[in-house]
Amino acid sequence: MRDHRHDGDHKGEWHLTPYESWSHGALVHVVMRGSPSKVASVGHEWDRVGKTLDDRADSLETALTALSSSWRGVAFDQYRTMVVDIVAASRLLARTSQELRDLIYANSEVLAKAQSLIAALPPDDDETTTTSLSGDWGVVRVHATGGPVTVDVSSGGA
Repeated sequence: MRDHRHDGDHKGEWHLTPYESWSHGALVHVVMRGSPSKVASVGHEWDRVGKTLDDRADSLETALTALSSSWRGVAFDQYRTMVVDIVAASRLLARTSQELRDLIYANSEVLAKAQSLIAALPPDDDETTTTSLSGDWGVVRVHATGGPVTVDVSSGGA
């Protein structure tokens, strides 16, 4: 199951998608229609956001250093405090953006692996098949027993 945060009437509440109640065909359809490259492109955007925030923080620090040689007094001290706070917040947001990027890249990899696993499954019959793939992002296990398919995903290293 996957957690989803919904806005609107359910702001702040977590809801679980009941994948276990979906039919095999619906699960396969959703996974196979996914686009690992589109998911990764969202990760690229978060990477860009993080780098931009870091660049802006660097610029603010450089400007503050330049000002410190010619500006003294209470006003400068207050300005420096404000800039230091802004830089710290920017760095925190940049790190958060990079963490989001990494999570999204991992989701892209998991989607690609799940698509490979599904494509490699035998046609629906009486055979039981279990296939596993693992990586830094975790482990994906697909278990098929005469049609019904279960997919287990665990996070962490292999």
